[in-house]
Amino acid sequence: MEMWAQRALDNVAVVRPAVGLHVIEGISGQNGNAFTSGPGPGGTAEVFLTNLVLFGKDPFRLDILGHWLGSHEPGNFGLFHLAKERGLSTALDPRNIPIYLWQNGGPKLTPLAELEKFRTPLTTPYLPKTGEPPYHLCNEPYTYPSEPTAVSLKGGERSALRVLGRMRTERSESTAVLEYAIPSHGDAALDVYDAAGQRVRRLAAGPVARGVHMASFDTREVAAGQYFCNLCMAGHSCSVPIQVVR
Repeated sequence: MEMWAQRALDNVAVVRPAVGLHVIEGISGQNGNAFTSGPGPGGTAEVFLTNLVLFGKDPFRLDILGHWLGSHEPGNFGLFHLAKERGLSTALDPRNIPIYLWQNGGPKLTPLAELEKFRTPLTTPYLPKTGEPPYHLCNEPYTYPSEPTAVSLKGGERSALRVLGRMRTERSESTAVLEYAIPSHGDAALDVYDAAGQRVRRLAAGPVARGVHMASFDTREVAAGQYFCNLCMAGHSCSVPIQVVR
C-alpha cells in the first residue's frame, strides 16, 4: 500500500503543473477491491453512482472529501499523510476543507456536517481490523492533529469584497461573480446600486457564517451603465464598481 501511495504521489508531482481542475464524477464508487471482486452476488463488486460531482484545484483535498463521502475516515489512509510529508498537500482533516455547494445558481459555503446525508458506505478489503469481514469500512475514529485554519474559512480580519474576473460585463458575459469575506458570524447585506444610488438588487442578507462567500449578479435585466456592489456588516462597508456594457 505504501509503494502504491508513493507511486501515486510521484505521478501527481510530475503532472501537477499542467492540471488546473480535478474532478470526481458521480460520485461513483463500489463495494469491493476497486476491480471485480466484492461482497455482491457470487463475490462480485457492487457499484454505486450518485448524482454528485465534485471539483477543485487541489487533488488531495478533493480525494479527502471523496473518501469522507464514501463513509471512510480520511485520516486512516497513509496516502494523505505521505502527501503532507512530501510537501504535496497541506490538508488532512476534511472539516478544515472549504466546501462550496452549488445552490440556486451559485456556490454556497457549506459546513461538512451538512453533507452527511450524501455519505454512501463503501466497503473495502483495505486496512482490516481483527475480526472484521473481508469487506469492511475504514471508519475507525482518527484524532486529527492541529492544522492552520483554511483561509476561506477564516474570512480575514475585516469584511472585504471583490469581483472575480473583469469588472466590466459584456453582453456575452451576463453574470458578475462577487466574492465577499466575513470575519465573524453575523448579519450582513450585499446590495447592488445604480449610479443614482438606487438599489437594484439584493444579493444576500441576514445571518452569514464566518468565511469567504460568493454571489452572482445577473446583469441581463439591467440597463447598461455604472453600478456599485456594496457589502455592509457591523457598521463597516465596502464597495466595488461593475460596468455593464451592451
